[in-house]
Amino acid sequence: MPADLITQLVPVLKHIYELDLVGWGEPLIHPQFGEILENIRREVDPRARIALTTNGTKLLEWADRLLEANVTDFSISIHAATAQTHNDVMGLELYHFDRIIEGIRYLAKQKKSSRHERVRIGTVFIVMQQNIAEIPQFIELCTQLQVDNVFIRTLKPMDELPKGLDYHRLPPYLHPEFERLKSEAIAAIGRSKIAVIAAPDTWPAPIFPREIEAKLTVLPNTSREERLRTIPKRTGAEYSEDLPVGELDEEQSEQAFPPLDNIYARKAPMNCPSPYTAFYINGFDRQVNPCCYINQIPGYKKTYFKKSIPFDRVWNSPAMIGLRKSLFSGPLMEPCLKCPFYW
Repeated sequence: MPADLITQLVPVLKHIYELDLVGWGEPLIHPQFGEILENIRREVDPRARIALTTNGTKLLEWADRLLEANVTDFSISIHAATAQTHNDVMGLELYHFDRIIEGIRYLAKQKKSSRHERVRIGTVFIVMQQNIAEIPQFIELCTQLQVDNVFIRTLKPMDELPKGLDYHRLPPYLHPEFERLKSEAIAAIGRSKIAVIAAPDTWPAPIFPREIEAKLTVLPNTSREERLRTIPKRTGAEYSEDLPVGELDEEQSEQAFPPLDNIYARKAPMNCPSPYTAFYINGFDRQVNPCCYINQIPGYKKTYFKKSIPFDRVWNSPAMIGLRKSLFSGPLMEPCLKCPFYW
């Protein structure tokens, strides 16, 4: 995300009640993160909730500045209880693990003061073949570090093998002692003194389609160096002032409200808050989505927050107005009829 995009968002930053600093990479190595953070500190109401998702390698370095900017919620992805496993899973150097632990310990110490009593620390642990044996040790480590909660996540299912990741070596059920380790993990979760959010019943679920699952044990592993060479690099779309801002799309307008079985028996008015309360912007290409589930509003072109236009024009683009009218008076759009979030 370019720093000038934050500057462009200043009119709305003054009024937000929640801001999430999260991206496709590590936020704390953004070359302009200091400038972005300073804009946030200066413009965002100090009562707002500001969250950061990080791998923790730069946490100690940025901790004081993050706290000064009123960052209150820290989500730290570790996925291991030892430096060796952390190095294997995260692809970092051995010394990084101790550095991350030091950063968490520092935050925990700071949150004891009345000045930072709103601070909450969470850790994230995705269950894999490489780390399932360390779950009890990880929970104990987090207890000692005085974190507020532990999120033990299930590995994301894939329709195919991602290039450059050796994802096929990760499913936890491939561990020869999976059932025993799962039972020990469940027991550790049950006796934990801190909040642990986990779904152990999902750990045995196949990660890949049946035809790929049958080959998992014979697929070769590649070296880390080779994997890094083959990982596709994510780059932003070429920027242009000709990008649309949610204008009506005549070519697809007739398909804006296609016939669809309304399995949830939904009807307008549908009191979904996202188009009225949330602004999801992709820093790579400045595309704006109305919610987590709609990439493009049916019947309208995509919406981009161009450098030459004010926030109000994006917030009240034809696409956003069309969506709000659909929610209020109908007919409801297809994505809203099948949305898995709204009930």
